[in-house]
Amino acid sequence: MDHNLLKYGSRCLSLMALSAVLVGSLSACGGEKKEQDEAQGSTSAVTAPEYIYVPEFTDLGSENTFYDSKVIDGALYYLSGRMDEETGEWVQGLFRRPLEGGEESEIPLQLEEGSSGINYWDVALDGTVCIMTQDYQYDEATQTGTSTYALVKLDSEGSPLFTTDITDALTKNGEQLYPYGMCVDGQGRFYVSGENGIWLFDAEGASAGSISTSDWVNELFTGKDGVVYASYYSSSSSGMVVAPLDADTKSVGTPLEGIKGDHYTPMTEGSFFTYDSVSGYTYDIASQTSEKLFDWLDSDINGSYVNAAAVLEDGRIAAIYRDWATDESGMAFLTKTPSSQVAAKQYILIGTLSTSQAVQAAAVAFNRQSEEYHISIKQYLDYDNWTETTYTDAITSLFNDITSDNCPDIICIAGLNAEQLAAKEVFEDLTPYLEQSTALDRSDMLENVLEAYTFDGVLAGIPKSFYMTTLVGNGEMVGEKPGWTLEDMIALADAHPDAELFDRYSNARILNACLNYNMERYVDWKEARCDFTSEEFKKLLEFAARFPDEDDINWNSESSTPGRISRGEVLLDIATIYDFDEVQMYTEMFQGDAVYIGYPNSTGESGCVLNTDEVLSISARSPVKDGAWAFLESYLSRDDTWYSFGFPNSKKELEEMAKEAVEVTYVLDANGEPLLDENGEPIEEGAGSSVSYGSDWSYDYRKATQEEVDLVMELMETAKPVASTNDQIWTIIQEEAEPFFQGQKTAEEVAGIIQSRVGIYIDENS
Repeated sequence: MDHNLLKYGSRCLSLMALSAVLVGSLSACGGEKKEQDEAQGSTSAVTAPEYIYVPEFTDLGSENTFYDSKVIDGALYYLSGRMDEETGEWVQGLFRRPLEGGEESEIPLQLEEGSSGINYWDVALDGTVCIMTQDYQYDEATQTGTSTYALVKLDSEGSPLFTTDITDALTKNGEQLYPYGMCVDGQGRFYVSGENGIWLFDAEGASAGSISTSDWVNELFTGKDGVVYASYYSSSSSGMVVAPLDADTKSVGTPLEGIKGDHYTPMTEGSFFTYDSVSGYTYDIASQTSEKLFDWLDSDINGSYVNAAAVLEDGRIAAIYRDWATDESGMAFLTKTPSSQVAAKQYILIGTLSTSQAVQAAAVAFNRQSEEYHISIKQYLDYDNWTETTYTDAITSLFNDITSDNCPDIICIAGLNAEQLAAKEVFEDLTPYLEQSTALDRSDMLENVLEAYTFDGVLAGIPKSFYMTTLVGNGEMVGEKPGWTLEDMIALADAHPDAELFDRYSNARILNACLNYNMERYVDWKEARCDFTSEEFKKLLEFAARFPDEDDINWNSESSTPGRISRGEVLLDIATIYDFDEVQMYTEMFQGDAVYIGYPNSTGESGCVLNTDEVLSISARSPVKDGAWAFLESYLSRDDTWYSFGFPNSKKELEEMAKEAVEVTYVLDANGEPLLDENGEPIEEGAGSSVSYGSDWSYDYRKATQEEVDLVMELMETAKPVASTNDQIWTIIQEEAEPFFQGQKTAEEVAGIIQSRVGIYIDENS
């Protein structure tokens, strides 16, 4: 799917269809409680590190918006764009700012006429400035655009040494290729990365061949020894790796082992400083080992905001950061300091599979203002060591900690099987805290959203936002009211034998889709029992067996799901409703009669699923519950519209969102008058956003109608979360269903085996 114009330019939205969520073993590991760190006053499952990198913050104070920044030899270099008041054109510039004791200055780039855009840049070891420029020209007659690329080398003062056109080198079979990055080695040779390859150019910019790669190159960087390294996603190792490049042999060297992080800055000829959004490390090339130095959060920095960092000669860490939400930028110098010399705070640990930017931002703000508590985050997913079991292993480790004395104080439970955890009484009831809160009021929140995370009267978590997933179809076929059973779905498929129920779904995906809303019917963690021998489950197996063994996914196909639905070739789709605009797209897709029928279930209710990306809970075992609640209060009270995905769990904010969805406003000129389009009509704000699926299907969004807003509100009232399918249980179902799909066993035999295996698993993990 190609988005011609993003609906929300400043946000990165991830659209997620409901799927089975992996959940690991619940067997407790029986870990011992860590001893209290008296220096820090910690009584939590986490203690202060031996050393803390204490930050000293400096406001950059630049009026320019900086990006593509690097710390090189004690100075910050960065690109910036600004509007030229005389010409009205957007002008790029390369700036240099000494980290200490100097003024910011612009490097006067004397580029040739036509070099309108700086794509990439680097500063070579000899101090010369190397740039790749792009000049884009659009032909109105043919409605096509072409780019001219050039390599430019300038001395340290910005005077040009040469300019070489490399457009032909970046063209293959008449098709122009797009460069991803550039750097320069110790001999002044240029390396330009592109799709599955790296173009090589000599020190004068002349083409010198290429290095073929089978994997997508993420980043190029140069070590202090002048060797260029490439970080790339390796399909063979299913993870990010770093390897040296050899321009002489035109080959990729042996990947480095043990390297962590996803950003790399040279320290010495034999080492790098590396970092990711969570931590900073040093890496020794000779021993190929990484040493963790610190977590950004312990230095009151949101690691997601860091866009340049390096180790200085005196051992301090210089970090440049920019808050995308507030557009504030700054520089921090981190000094390694014994914990005993830092003001004592109680440490509170958040346990999460993957660290979210919203929680990081809230933790940084909380840590800076709290004199009593300090939030730390433990991310259980190790993105530096990705294997087939990494995700499952992370969940198993998180669950084992949750159910042991080594539990995190705060747990991010979104996507986990909260019902399964609640049966083990691991959650602190948040109701009394909410009742006594002066910052939050239960009456201001959506009651059904709170009820979604209430188990046997225990309020396990409070979502900050939510969205919905449901099945949608044509009203003439599925009926005009939401809600149906498995029998109804089967009848729909039988009535339209020439159409597909879902687009290119396999038998396993059909089975999964039908179980999503019904797993609690088959598994009861509170009573520690299961039931897979019912006629309903056997009928589900028989229905799923009618579909292919594998998903028929053809990414190069010109036929898209929306296009096939609009042509009547596909009957149903999974709709993700995260704002008031999405329903209009489905109305168009289903020929003006979209009905949100929901997932099939035994009672025939609406089957609309309530989802959240983040729900924070407090562990019942935490010894710092008051501090944990203080953070939850702070987090839930923050205005995080930048990070928010979906609808707010606030009646007031939801009402404002609904009002804004239908309110028509117009783009105004400098005098406050509406701007007019080519037809003389005022231009609506937000108009023109669209979504396209190649040439097969597209849709131009408009302002939502009140009827559409009311429809979404109705879906909210009926939406409820479903018990996430346990990874091990789903594996059992999938493994045992396969012989039935292949005609080797009967549905009754398979159901009996599933009943036995799942029953044993539940007994062992309840």
